[in-house]
Amino acid sequence: MNHYDTHQVFNQAAPFENVNLYACDQALQEALLREGGAAAADTLHVLGARLGRAEVLDLGRQANANSPRLHNFNRSGERVDEVEFHPSWHALMTLMIESGVHASPWDSGQPGAQVVRAAQYLLFGQVENGAQCRVTMTSAPVPALRQAGTMAAT
Repeated sequence: MNHYDTHQVFNQAAPFENVNLYACDQALQEALLREGGAAAADTLHVLGARLGRAEVLDLGRQANANSPRLHNFNRSGERVDEVEFHPSWHALMTLMIESGVHASPWDSGQPGAQVVRAAQYLLFGQVENGAQCRVTMTSAPVPALRQAGTMAAT
């Protein structure tokens, strides 16, 4: 017996990575079809594979380990009220925006667009949920602004 024998870990599951988050979620697939989002199934399959990659899941881990930091003052004592985000937050938000999560229901005009967006959010939530807040805030005011007439145009 060598000194490493007591340090072998053999009772752990393999890391959950390099999986298709959409393909392994039967309930999500069924809901998408049932609720009118069937046209996006292929797109969600591609997104699920991308989000399930080890490097993307690690972005979620990094984002959770590095919370946003509020800086009220700069080094000269001037009030700045800036929030500093770890690069992982920016990478995750970029992925969401590239996927159209922020605007697709409003610009697609397709039936079931809100269902598709909800499915995208569920997939992103499996990676990291906090970054979704910032993207949701840019999408949520659209219905209210559409009712505001001239205010929405400015």
